[in-house]
Amino acid sequence: FQAARKPFDLNATFLPIFEGEAFKELEPEVLSVDPWVVYFHKFMTEAEVQAIENHLFAQERESEFKASAAGGGGTHSARYSETAFCIGECDSHEVIQNVRKRASSIVGVPTDNFDLSQALRYKETMFYKAHHDNHPTFHFGPSGAR
Repeated sequence: FQAARKPFDLNATFLPIFEGEAFKELEPEVLSVDPWVVYFHKFMTEAEVQAIENHLFAQERESEFKASAAGGGGTHSARYSETAFCIGECDSHEVIQNVRKRASSIVGVPTDNFDLSQALRYKETMFYKAHHDNHPTFHFGPSGAR
């Protein structure tokens, strides 16, 4: 895979958003410029949220959810949750593809370079604390290091 980004090119991607010239319909709010953090108030419609929720958390997918702890199985001091990856038929769902394409247009990175879509949930006693999900082998995948 070729690199989708070049060093130091994020300003060219995010400055038009910061200056109100790009993606106005998604109501972006720049929370930080170093690092860039942008919240899109209208990234998904309510109908898309409902469709994705119904699709990803459908009863027939229940057995796909596995314990996940900051990139591995079991428990971890930073995160304990359940994850089901959205691959194959799940990933080809029209709404999933539309959301991935929208994200691709914002960041200027092909969807082939994206990490897998996934459903993440927290049940009682599960938790999330600030952390980095990284692993020595992540740079070998098309999405690269996190």
